[in-house]
Order: sequence, then structure tokens, then C-alpha cells
Amino acid sequence: MAELFAAVAAERTGIASEPPVDIDERTAIFAAGVAGATGTFVAVAGDQIVGLIRVKPSHHGFGDLAMLVDRDWRGRGVGTALVRAAIDWSRGQGLHKLCLEVFAHNEAAIALYRNCGFADEGRRPAQYRRASGELWDSIVMGLLL
Repeated sequence: MAELFAAVAAERTGIASEPPVDIDERTAIFAAGVAGATGTFVAVAGDQIVGLIRVKPSHHGFGDLAMLVDRDWRGRGVGTALVRAAIDWSRGQGLHKLCLEVFAHNEAAIALYRNCGFADEGRRPAQYRRASGELWDSIVMGLLL
């Protein structure tokens, strides 16, 4: 999971983290999440993790969603399957809503989330400062369960 995270971060376009990624630290973060109260799901092809999604439930009944998919597996249904698993798990946990934030330029991810029922809730102009110095907008999306 940590290696996939580092690979997606190295692309510098889809997630907030950028290189360098400390693999040991990220492994510990994922291990704590799996052992804790998060819903963590992975997509596996052979012996390779090609996608992952995490739902972090709040004490207020909603869950924050974070997902990443290996570049070679995008557009092949992995993201949709992961989001649907997260939605099912969240309903089973009694959550009333899922929330996420996505870069405004990530049209494929936005389309995937909309196809799964998420709605735009707002835009955050210049929310993320990138290592390049650029400021990127994000879109906040939500799904009532």
C-alpha cells in the first residue's frame, strides 16, 4: 500500500502528497488505519495492490474518503469497485454521509465520483500549494447514504 501511495504521489497530479514519501512511515500509517476504526479496502491483481480506498469515520456520523489507483489500472473499473465497497461498508457502519476532496483538474476522478452518486458541494480556490509553487483548486464532494 505504501509503495502504491509513493508511486501515485510521484505523478504529482492526483493526490496532495508529493515526493519524497517515507515508505516506512506510510506503512505505519496504513497499518494503524487497518488496525483501527477505518474502512480500508484494496484492489489486487495477481500479487500487486493496484488500488486502495480508506474511509475515516468521524464522531459526527460522516466518513472522509481517500482513494488512489495505480496508473496502469485507471479506467478499468478498479476505482468504481473500490468506491462501491466503501459505500457499502459505510452504510453498514451506520454513517449517514461520505465526503471527499479532489483536485479540480482531475476530471476522471470527478466523473467516477459523480457516477457513484457524489455531488459537488463547493470549490476551494488555491487550496493546495504544490512543491512547484502552484496553487491548485479542489472540489469538495459528498454523498448522503
